Amino acid sequence: MAISPVNFPYPSPIVTAVRAIQEANKTVADVAQNVAENGAQGLVEDVVTLKQAELAVKANAEVIRTAAELEDEVIDILA
Repeated sequence: MAISPVNFPYPSPIVTAVRAIQEANKTVADVAQNVAENGAQGLVEDVVTLKQAELAVKANAEVIRTAAELEDEVIDILA
């Protein structure tokens, strides 16, 4: 799924977070490929990389949640 650019003066936090989640998903796929090709060789590094990807997804999901809440609050204020 491609994200089209948004013409705001600043990058949208939601778009930025979605891109970061997509990158984390790619990292997981790359690690899975590495494990499939090399087995346990480099497994410690792979586990650390997977944990970093997991934390990146969790953090960016929270960014999306918070940005959506803030947007709702702004709409309520302007209404």
